[in-house]
Parts: sequence; structure tokens; C-alpha cells
Amino acid sequence: MIPPREAAYNGLMSRAFLVTAAAMALLGAGNGPDKRGDDPVACKASVNGYFNEAVFSFACGPATCTLPAPGKGACVYEDGSRREFAVPLEDQFFIETVFCFPYETDLILLIQDGDGEGSGSRVVRLGGKDLRAIWQADYPAFNTGDPLVREGFAYVTGIGFVGKIDLASGRFEWSHKDLYEQPDVFNSFGKPVKEGRIIVFRETPSIFGRKDVRVLKVDDATGKILEGGKAAAAPHDAGRPDESSGARRPLDSNPPPG
Repeated sequence: MIPPREAAYNGLMSRAFLVTAAAMALLGAGNGPDKRGDDPVACKASVNGYFNEAVFSFACGPATCTLPAPGKGACVYEDGSRREFAVPLEDQFFIETVFCFPYETDLILLIQDGDGEGSGSRVVRLGGKDLRAIWQADYPAFNTGDPLVREGFAYVTGIGFVGKIDLASGRFEWSHKDLYEQPDVFNSFGKPVKEGRIIVFRETPSIFGRKDVRVLKVDDATGKILEGGKAAAAPHDAGRPDESSGARRPLDSNPPPG
């Protein structure tokens, strides 16, 4: 039998733990980092080879995939089935970087592609038994970063660029471009972080020895820059997947209205 004094102490500590846990939960619901465990984490592909002869390998949900740089790859699933797929690329372009994560029963690829002289970023949703491209969304930036995935949206980055994509439609909810400043401000970003209603984009350390690290904070709902950008800029072409925002319309849809 537990002595009365020890039992009372244990009860007091249990109540204190519950109060502390509740307080931490309330703090987490505010502006603390969002560490949801039910959202997928993007996997960066390993690469063997160089330029247009490179081959990327990655695990994505139930699939293990290989993707040669020219854009035609294949995935092997847990049941042993094999599905081939193709990433839409312009002529003479090849893939330079690959991130992948599962979405519903589909695969989402975030790639950097280029032609040896210039590069950009592209998000592609592959679905169905034939892994066809359901939609693709392009944005005009290289240095493609590790995306954050939360509740059906992906937060993506590149040199001087941040944006939020709806994974169901492939449309940008909001985006900001032309953030780059000489010599290397917002040259590239680390993985975004969600803090309550704010998305935090932190640049990677300067390659020129600059000591400060710039941080961009964006309102998740409105896309407005709250801190770290150019005079609290409004979102660029929020929600419009047209050429001016760097996004493309879904492959199986009609062109968006003008």
C-alpha cells in the first residue's frame, strides 16, 4: 500500500502535470510551431549521375520510385505492381532536383528543372493507376527548397520566391516573387515552419559570410507579408494560376477565365 503522504504527493504531481500539459496545448494553439503528425513529410531524392544523365531515387508513401533526368520514371508499390509515369518537361529540359510526398492516393513531385542555362520549379500531381499528370504548377525560381505540407496545402520556396499551393487544384492561394536582394538575401530558404496563423520562411546561411539571417513571416490566410519583406507587401496574384504568377492551369481543365 502506498503511504498516504506519498499518495497525496503523487496526486498533486499528476494534477500539476495535467495543468502544465493543458497550458502547453493552449500555447501550441497560438503562435508556437505546428508539429502535426498526420501530414506527410517530403522526401528529397538521392541522385546518381550528373545533368541529363542523372537518375533520382526516392520513397514516396507506398511507392519506391526512380526518375531519370529526362522525366520518364517508374514506381514499384508494396503489392509488387509497377507503374510508369512521365513528368511534363519542355524540350531540352531535364530534372535537377526532386522532392516527393503522398497526397490522398496520389503522388506529388516538386522538381527543379532546367536546360543547363536556366532553371525553374514545378509541382506535379500524379494520380490514377497510370500515374498520369493531373495538374502541374510552375513558379519562376531555382534553388528549390524542401516544402512544408499542411492540411492539403504545400508551402514552396525558391530563390526570391515563396508560395502556398492548394494540392487539390494545383492553384496558388498566394505567392511572392522578386524577394531576392543583392548579394544573396533570400537566395534560398530552409523548410518553412507554421506558427499558428503565420508561415515563417527562414533563409539559409549566407554564402558570402553575411552574419544575419533574414526571416519572412506571411499571414497564412491572406498571404500578406507581416515581417521581413518589402514594406508588408500584398500577395502576388493570389489564387490565380496564370503565367504572371508562374503557375500553370490544371492539365485536364479548361483555361481560367480572363
